[in-house]
Amino acid sequence: MKKNILILRETRKNETRVAITPFEVKALNDLGCRTFVERNAGEKSGYSDMDYEINGAKIIDRNSFAQDIQDIDIVLQVKRPQENIEAEIINNLSAQSVVLGFLDPQISSTNHIKQYAQKKITTFAWELLPQNIETASFDATAKMSRITGEIVVEDFNKTCQGGLQNKNVLVIGIGNAGLAAIKHAVDHKAFVTGVSTSKRYAKTLKSWGCDFIQLKSSDHNNSKSQNIEEYKQQINCLLLQAKSPFDVVICCARYRNHKAPILISSETINALKHKTVFYDLTASSGGNCENNQYGKTVTLGKSEIRSLTGYPQRKPQLSSSLYADCMVDFVSYLLSKNDNGSNDVRNLCLKSCLTHNGLINPIISETSKYSFFDYQVRQWSDSLVSGMVTKK
Repeated sequence: MKKNILILRETRKNETRVAITPFEVKALNDLGCRTFVERNAGEKSGYSDMDYEINGAKIIDRNSFAQDIQDIDIVLQVKRPQENIEAEIINNLSAQSVVLGFLDPQISSTNHIKQYAQKKITTFAWELLPQNIETASFDATAKMSRITGEIVVEDFNKTCQGGLQNKNVLVIGIGNAGLAAIKHAVDHKAFVTGVSTSKRYAKTLKSWGCDFIQLKSSDHNNSKSQNIEEYKQQINCLLLQAKSPFDVVICCARYRNHKAPILISSETINALKHKTVFYDLTASSGGNCENNQYGKTVTLGKSEIRSLTGYPQRKPQLSSSLYADCMVDFVSYLLSKNDNGSNDVRNLCLKSCLTHNGLINPIISETSKYSFFDYQVRQWSDSLVSGMVTKK
């Protein structure tokens, strides 16, 4: 039985990406799906409706959603639609349909999650996908983070006199965004120091000619809050006592699905005698810099804290292409038969399930016991692919 997949036109402010490019439509059809694309979905990424139709998609209009969307099995999107449109889609989707995209499970207002659950719609949030070797090739969060790391470096290079060459750069938190920022800054001939609690990438940084500082706690038995306080002290001392003051500090310290810890105090920033530009990439989840404001630039003393928004949107074709690859792989695993036991990649994908059958993933409320939810999702997944002929 073929599955009907709908690609939404993104409606969030300044969003330029699209969930599936025309080149991936054939891949979805090869999985045993019929692909429907909302009119002008790819326009801001440089793709026309004809590009999609040539590759086997059918174009549908927003004004016919109430009728057409009832037959849709899977909705693919980048960001959540505008609230009124999201509510319309939820109301018109049938129970047990599937929605996949960035669904903001970490924000304080969870009304949209409750709406999905009440309608018994199954949702998958990229933010919940386990981060490991098995999922690395299609981890949309990681790939978008890498683009983010490059964009902040380019922003400084373009907006600051003299660019990055010979400037001192400090990158706090060496994950996907941090690592990309470091490599891009090195390419611009900057002097870079990376800071992390893990020495996982220490050799990589040194091979690039960068300095590396590992943050340490005095006691492994410390609570998480005690460790963060110690890391905060080390970072603030580093900023205040650096022999060569930093021109730019890129803050990327955050664990996935957790609020970002405040690591740099406003007192420290105010005390800096040299103008430093802070890019807080974690501002949407609290921020590493005290007094940051998401989407705004804040001046403190001689320095400023910049919080850009919509990083991947600034490179729509590249971002859309990378995102679409992730989407196709995820759907491929979702619709594949579970032939490899409980440890296969599909079961890792299922852990990103946010809502199912009226239930909300307990991990959102930090409940430790969520095996029942996992079990329910696996049972549903087995029935989803029953009778389907899929290729992997």
